[in-house]
Amino acid sequence: MKKRKFNKTRKHKAIVRTAIAAALIALAVGMNLYGLFPTNGLRLLEESYGTGKTEVVAKTFEKAVFSEIYLTENENVLMLAASRFGLLGGWCDLGAAVMDKDPDAVAVEAGYWGVCDFDSDVYIYYVFGRVLDENIDVVCAGVMNEQETSTIGVSTGEFIEKDGGRYFLIKVRNDGTVKANHVVLEGFDSGSRLIFESKVEQRTYTSTKFSWLNDF
Repeated sequence: MKKRKFNKTRKHKAIVRTAIAAALIALAVGMNLYGLFPTNGLRLLEESYGTGKTEVVAKTFEKAVFSEIYLTENENVLMLAASRFGLLGGWCDLGAAVMDKDPDAVAVEAGYWGVCDFDSDVYIYYVFGRVLDENIDVVCAGVMNEQETSTIGVSTGEFIEKDGGRYFLIKVRNDGTVKANHVVLEGFDSGSRLIFESKVEQRTYTSTKFSWLNDF
């Protein structure tokens, strides 16, 4: 009795190829070889900086570097983390700024992360922190030059609230007109009186090529 030959159809071959591709992707994701989700980049940054696992306080998408920007925290640190997407590696770590929490802080704790474009003088700063003084209603982040005579300031009175704490995430874009040296943070009360001012010391910079989306 002759055995019947089984001819694989195009549909069957496509199903087999899809299953193999899915298995390879699952293996790559499981081994952290490919970042399927933005949080993969966040986990890599936590490992690189030795922060331990952090919880997300806020997030926003930065089209200039095609990255998900996370403000996260745990008992010991407050972190600004950027997870960037690439076709070959998926979501991976772009850069971060980590601030150790000070148990003696009484007003504001803050840090900033800056990213610059290889091909221009454009900088983007993300100033982040937590407000401990209940009298502070507005915070303003200013990018200063060495002479402290020029500033690009952005303020916010909209705080992010989590577990009884108040946090902020401020984006400041510098088109190159101010040669940035540092960031100054100011806090104002409900009567617009300045009640807090400090130079932000915790900082990190990343250099990269900005995305074409930055032009829109």
